[in-house]
Amino acid sequence: MLSRFLTKCDAMVGRSLSSAAFREYATAVQQKQENQGTFTSNNWENARPYSELPGPSKYEMFRGFLPGGVYHKKTFIEVIRTMTRIYGDIYRFPSVFGRPETVMSFNPNDYPIIFRNEGIWPERRTFGTLYYHRKVHRKDFFEGVEGLLTTSGEEWGKIRTAVNPVLMQPKNARLYLNTLLEVNDEFLERIRYIRDPLSLEVPDDFIDDINRLTLEGVVSIALNTHLGMIHKNRDSPESKTL
Repeated sequence: MLSRFLTKCDAMVGRSLSSAAFREYATAVQQKQENQGTFTSNNWENARPYSELPGPSKYEMFRGFLPGGVYHKKTFIEVIRTMTRIYGDIYRFPSVFGRPETVMSFNPNDYPIIFRNEGIWPERRTFGTLYYHRKVHRKDFFEGVEGLLTTSGEEWGKIRTAVNPVLMQPKNARLYLNTLLEVNDEFLERIRYIRDPLSLEVPDDFIDDINRLTLEGVVSIALNTHLGMIHKNRDSPESKTL
């Protein structure tokens, strides 16, 4: 099989693949890997302090949302775009209302570095409301039983290891394929109904339809029922309440 593959490559490029070419390629790969290791090491040595990360202060944040501010009456996405334009691809979001600071990065080249330096037990932001409900409000009911949304670190890793063999099996996903296809078909019907006939653009409030799609999909799997709130029954009192 390898010889047939090399023969095809030889015909495509119009030249023979000599052993010297392979040695040159292997040397280049080795040098590239060594350079990447050096680059990572230099990054740590030349890293700038966290305090130099740009970003708005608490005062600038609150002032920006008041009338006349740069964030006034803007959606979350518009606020993020404005901050990116002002501070660049990476910046700090200040701590407000007791929440910790958040670092936002919009440079895809940063993502592999972030994930590779998280360690074996990455700290995840948990859902505070659910965590309080399980740990404090209904501690007697849950009795220490945790879930993926309320755990972090080693506890999260143990749960994820236990559920992965079930959740990641394609045969298990097939059980809900037809159910989700029905939900998606209704969503496509909704898009055809609301989009502009000339430009084929959807309205500015299309995010509401996406939220309805998400909720409908989760409920159809978790509760095995259809709410019908995407298109057919979207204006019913029950749908508006949800």
